[in-house]
Amino acid sequence: MKEFKSYKLMGYMIYFIQGTMLTSLAVIMPLLREKLGLTYESTGMVFSMGMLGYLIGSAITGIMLEKSGSKLPSFIGYILIPLGMVGIILSGNSAFLAVSNFICSFGTSMLQIALPSMAKRYTDKTGKMLNLFHSLCALGAVSSPLILGVFISNGISWRYFYMLTAISSIVPFLIMFRIKSKKAVTHAEIKEENSFSFIKKPLYIFLCMAVMIYVLTESGINSWSPMFAHDSLNFEETLSGLLPSLFWFGLFLGRFISSKFVDKVGKSKWLFTVVLAGIPVVFFSQKPYPNFIFIAIMVFVAGLIHSSVYPTLQSLLIDRIHKGVGYALSIFAAFGGLGGMISGMVVGNISKNFGIENGFFSIFFFFLLLFAIVVLIFFSDKREIGREKV
Repeated sequence: MKEFKSYKLMGYMIYFIQGTMLTSLAVIMPLLREKLGLTYESTGMVFSMGMLGYLIGSAITGIMLEKSGSKLPSFIGYILIPLGMVGIILSGNSAFLAVSNFICSFGTSMLQIALPSMAKRYTDKTGKMLNLFHSLCALGAVSSPLILGVFISNGISWRYFYMLTAISSIVPFLIMFRIKSKKAVTHAEIKEENSFSFIKKPLYIFLCMAVMIYVLTESGINSWSPMFAHDSLNFEETLSGLLPSLFWFGLFLGRFISSKFVDKVGKSKWLFTVVLAGIPVVFFSQKPYPNFIFIAIMVFVAGLIHSSVYPTLQSLLIDRIHKGVGYALSIFAAFGGLGGMISGMVVGNISKNFGIENGFFSIFFFFLLLFAIVVLIFFSDKREIGREKV
């Protein structure tokens, strides 16, 4: 029980820290661009290096989980995150900044795979546990712009925020040593399965497709809603800039609420219900009535709808993959990262050629595709449960 409490505290703290990293760099980027003389191209390189770090870290973490257990990738992740944050503080040019963001994201990916891989060891309610972890991530993402805003408006350097965040990561790092290291196997090993037999399972393929499309729609709403509100609906920049915070607050609140119901309802049934309910919500968040209160409410509710999808997909993977879960989680995370990369390209190119209204609305069609995949997950999961009972 003490180890379970340590695991939960470690997860809550590190997911909150990861959440602050998701939005803090975007908040301070205007200051960095002015100080370092960054162009739009070099700024894009900095963000892209972060995504590259996440993808490479995801691939390496799966191998480490299967070979040595969860402690080694966790240890490395805890070292890299504060190292990358200190690097951002000390950056004097775009290359140094890009490498520092790469290191941060590399460390983040290791912990986002290593920590969930341990969940089944402590509880059968993995949906609840992972939704709570991800709710703290969303809370961190909401909090960092507000905290940085207070710092900057009062003449306090953003570097203090980064330094305090880096130092705070020492606490979960110390807690980690109370956790026993085990290989990332969530069920009794089945002799006839090898470490990559999960690739042949339709359910796993659908889970990877779903997380890719989910991240695409989530990233699309979060990243493009301010530009749509400003360029198409002519709202002021200050108002438009509130929309991502409302979306992230919806993610936080929704994950907290979902943690109480997802295991009781059933994970695949919960996904089906939530995404089905989200179809009209996402439609009106992408084709809103030209009133800021209306679009603000719809973006917030879209955050509620999106909130539990990622952690519930991840929980389904942990519950249903019998062997090689470390590899499975790595590939799953990589598909999520791929969705994030595709999102900007798709919405950006459609907006360039057909206008921001059509670019932003294209997200709705991807959400419809997500629903279609969730339907396949629902029926595939029922078949998996039937096989396990035989």
